[in-house]
Amino acid sequence: MTRQRCSFSLLFMLLCQPAVASTGYFPDGWGAASRGYAGSGAAIAEEPLSMANNPASLAGLHGRELQFDVLLLKAYTTVDIGPLNADPADADPGAFPLPPGRIESDPEVPGDIFVIPQFALSWRLNAHSAIGLAVYGNGGLNSTYDDFDNPVCPPESSGQGVYCSGGAGVDIAQTFISPTYAHQFGDWLRIGVAPILAIQAFEARGLSAFGPVSRDPDALTNNGHDYSLGYGAKLGAQLRLAPRLSMGLVYQTRVRVDPFDDYAGLLPDEGRLNIPPLAQVGLAVDVTPRLTWMLDWRRVFFSRVAAQANSPDAPAPLGASGGPGFGWGNGTSFSTAIRYDTGGPWVWRAGYRYSRSPVDSEQFFFNLLAASILKHHVAVGAHYRLSRRIGLDFSFLYAFENDRQGQNSRFPSQRIEASLSDIEMDLSLRYRF
Repeated sequence: MTRQRCSFSLLFMLLCQPAVASTGYFPDGWGAASRGYAGSGAAIAEEPLSMANNPASLAGLHGRELQFDVLLLKAYTTVDIGPLNADPADADPGAFPLPPGRIESDPEVPGDIFVIPQFALSWRLNAHSAIGLAVYGNGGLNSTYDDFDNPVCPPESSGQGVYCSGGAGVDIAQTFISPTYAHQFGDWLRIGVAPILAIQAFEARGLSAFGPVSRDPDALTNNGHDYSLGYGAKLGAQLRLAPRLSMGLVYQTRVRVDPFDDYAGLLPDEGRLNIPPLAQVGLAVDVTPRLTWMLDWRRVFFSRVAAQANSPDAPAPLGASGGPGFGWGNGTSFSTAIRYDTGGPWVWRAGYRYSRSPVDSEQFFFNLLAASILKHHVAVGAHYRLSRRIGLDFSFLYAFENDRQGQNSRFPSQRIEASLSDIEMDLSLRYRF
């Protein structure tokens, strides 16, 4: 096994470290209300951006309403790499010691705070039907590693940075444009359908050391931003099971995205980074006329997408069919929340989410910096009605610091500890017309 082949684990540490994530790189939810519930709410209809979480909720909104939303997020990521405790010269062929010390990602955004705007419009057609448009995204998918002297790099390299090729980083952005239609059947069933147009941008830098094991070294790194389009659909239903009990069902298909031609020598299947399917089931119980309790389950099927599912140790070259990926399994999360309507201008929200990591324990070394190690999330939020037409929403979410420890599987005498926490704030303005 070559030194470069062993380095695939390090490469995919870099590629899969979103700053905002509940399950893998998926956020808790879209919109200030959903985030105030820590992602619960598949069974209720509350704001125009609810259609991004469950298209059927659109049929439960009234009149016509615009929503402008901005999400602010900041992640705190550190990896502490222990001493070598052995001479690398005596190691087996293919060993890859890491430089002892602390490694931190330094996103190239002001204050290390990501700003993600979102938008939605809901339009009631009649008593039973509604149309809408939601524009939302996954953000904070950035990482940047500055130059530093790396004493464990091979002699033929630059000797700089984590990957022995100078400063390195990856920038991924995903935007979804989703026109939505929903219909209400009687007072017990809502159905919604939302085609999805996905726009992705991708850039990778400082990975030239992996050229010898790429199917196309010219399409591996340092090619600027590349863009691709994709398509999929999200389907949803909301059912009134009893006078005080509702259920929400959501399924999003795999979003098939065109390959990144400029990075066909890096990502599997000649540069393809599809977006995995997801399913969500939620319950909402009206405990009192003003108090609602929610419970939701969600699964993201990373195993259906090669870039996430393929092992980092896959024998094929980078970028090839069956080439190395993140090595993730499916990700599952559970959330619970409460909503309290004061009967006046205020509505209060609170929620908690527990996420199971899609990273197998044996793959921990391959995903040291992944936001998928986050487990416990708490959120609070509120809606304030300024007037008959205007309302404000806000939410605050905190993902508790989670530590993972493991062994450098490519240099067993070395120990590694990764730590991650996350703070997010969502602000929203809603206008009825």
